Amino acid sequence: MSAISERDRRHLHEQAEASMDHQAADTLMDLLPPDGWGNLATKTDLALVTGALETRIGALENRVGALETRMGVLEKKVDALDEKVDALDKKMDDLGKRFGGLARTIVITIVATVVSVGGIIVAVLEYAK
Repeated sequence: MSAISERDRRHLHEQAEASMDHQAADTLMDLLPPDGWGNLATKTDLALVTGALETRIGALENRVGALETRMGVLEKKVDALDEKVDALDKKMDDLGKRFGGLARTIVITIVATVVSVGGIIVAVLEYAK
């Protein structure tokens, strides 16, 4: 059945007036649904749409929950990595301190060796005279 146009409604009104009086024709037309009535949503239509939306919202909530869980796992991994970097940084500081002390010891040893060798050379030269 095709939709009733406004032209069809006027034609029906004219035919009703021709066979009845004007007031009866107007009353008959008032009892018919207006043009575009079929475009209105019913309670059943709304219930179907609401159910579909609730299903989609539930699915989205599940996906958000899964993402939050994954985010928690990632945060734990980042925290563990941060702890490892901090430990490595501490080890590098300790290593730097050790090398600093070792370099000082090597410089002092080399200076002492040069002074000792110089003293030996002076002594040998004095002895050889």
